[in-house]
Amino acid sequence: MAVGRQGRFGEALALARRAAHLAAGSPAAGSLPLQPKLFLGFALFDCDLVADARAAYRDALDDSFGSGWWLADTLMADAQACFVIGEWEDAVPRLVAAGEAAQEKNHQLLLSQSLGLRIVIATATGDLPTATALSDRVAASLEGDDMSYNAGLLAFATAGTKVAVAGDLPGAYDLLLRSWQYDAACGNRFYHRWVAPDLVRVALALDHRAVAADVADTVAAGVALAPDVLSVRILALRCRGLVDNAVPPMMEAVSLARGLPLLLEHEGQAAGE
Repeated sequence: MAVGRQGRFGEALALARRAAHLAAGSPAAGSLPLQPKLFLGFALFDCDLVADARAAYRDALDDSFGSGWWLADTLMADAQACFVIGEWEDAVPRLVAAGEAAQEKNHQLLLSQSLGLRIVIATATGDLPTATALSDRVAASLEGDDMSYNAGLLAFATAGTKVAVAGDLPGAYDLLLRSWQYDAACGNRFYHRWVAPDLVRVALALDHRAVAADVADTVAAGVALAPDVLSVRILALRCRGLVDNAVPPMMEAVSLARGLPLLLEHEGQAAGE
């Protein structure tokens, strides 16, 4: 997980596969504090291998050891997989169920993750009252300098609602920039795929070109850390195309996106660029 948060997604997957293999061969697997199949699913998902990730999540749910504590995490992971491939009718009840399981465990981070994805869905489908109400529930975690661990997702979600409800570009920019800076201070690249395109787009709209260029340079550097992950390459191309107002990188990003099952990525190419 630590390696993945640094943007080294391929390395993280290799480690997760080794951990799952070692756990499978261990006579003491039932006493392990973590669920290796779940963490393998996380790493697969981060490498755009969504179908393989969902299979790992199902294995984790079927595995009796640790299932009580890790149930909410596993439900949330599979709900997010539904979300990114565009199966939102299935994603919403799964997100609600995962949120309820997280609340029972007082797992506030996971609960906010569920709320963040539901905010995006509500905003995108035009249910702005619901999006606003859900945004209000996560607002406190985005205040001040000490933001929550998943601030990138929450900032992406609530910034979109700010723009959709009131056309509040400055408010969206402030939220996205602060979450970006918070993650930069922590060395966390994990949420770049959520935050960077909107931050670049809003920064350019407000004539903060230096910020947009810096974001584009940062995500371009991330390609070297995960050269085989298409969504990381697509991210760099999108941001560079926006900053340079250039068609070729955008077209290349569209071409690469066609090879992925990530419907949200396809929509980003069409709506934003």
